[in-house]
Amino acid sequence: MTWMGSNEPGSKRPPRLPDSDAMRFAGAGLELGGSAILFAAIGYAIDAQMGNTTLVATALGSVLGFTAGMYRFIRLAMRANRQPGKPPSPQDGPTESDKRV
Repeated sequence: MTWMGSNEPGSKRPPRLPDSDAMRFAGAGLELGGSAILFAAIGYAIDAQMGNTTLVATALGSVLGFTAGMYRFIRLAMRANRQPGKPPSPQDGPTESDKRV
């Protein structure tokens, strides 16, 4: 018996994500936060180098990092929610098998 859910037919618990999917989403969340922090740090370094007290580059860097991280997170979520028999749409980007060619 699992405490997080069950994949058994007829179970009243919500379906449980396989561990690989859960780890993939956890990694994407860390990447989202990490990219925002990294770009904010780069912006802060630019502000410190230029002597800015308004921290404009820090704000722009954090927004840019968050946007880039969110873009990758949404693409991963769309790819994970794709129905198994449905062909991928052009917005989904290349699949893993396309990248190996």
